[in-house]
Amino acid sequence: MYRYKRLLVGLSLGKQDGSSIRYAAMISKLARSEKITFLHVASTPDIPEELRKEFTEILVPVDFSENSMDAMEVAVALALAAGLKEIHCLHVYSVPLGYYKTGKSHEEFAEIMKGHAEKNLQEFMKKVDLKGLTATPIYKLEKREHKGIEEVIEEHEIYLLVIGARGRRAGAGVMLGSVTEHLIRTTTIPLLAVKRKGTGMGLLEALLKL
Repeated sequence: MYRYKRLLVGLSLGKQDGSSIRYAAMISKLARSEKITFLHVASTPDIPEELRKEFTEILVPVDFSENSMDAMEVAVALALAAGLKEIHCLHVYSVPLGYYKTGKSHEEFAEIMKGHAEKNLQEFMKKVDLKGLTATPIYKLEKREHKGIEEVIEEHEIYLLVIGARGRRAGAGVMLGSVTEHLIRTTTIPLLAVKRKGTGMGLLEALLKL
């Protein structure tokens, strides 16, 4: 059989994609292809005016990681497309178990942790191109991060949650991280999990395992 070293598969994100992917998998196996490229051409977002009016509050939980930076970039793009002027940045912090060994009360140590969070967020935001938007910081004291996020969603009437997904090693599957996975199962608002390119198994392998 002719050696098709590189394959290009166009995806429409519709039902027919399954057949295209399975056919590409068969061809790549028979031809011992070196690379498969998947292509989807997306048009410029066209958000209806009625949706723009509802699309008012975007929340981005941040832990100062590269994953959070990816989520911020996506949230900024969505906010601009929706005509918003502001997004919310949330950092959930907690008091370490051994705080009492310092001689300080829980409340005192909580203030110290919040101070560190404020400083870290300021440094983090210096690296973010907000493109003219305002990023309003929110700090939440809560041992369980997912619970803190859920409480802020309710308190601030958030419409969309944009969260960075921690990638695992290839072969570990398409993993999003425990916090993101929990929120996907429990949150009642739209959630967008942003995953850094190259942090999980290949698209073909992942889709064939569905």
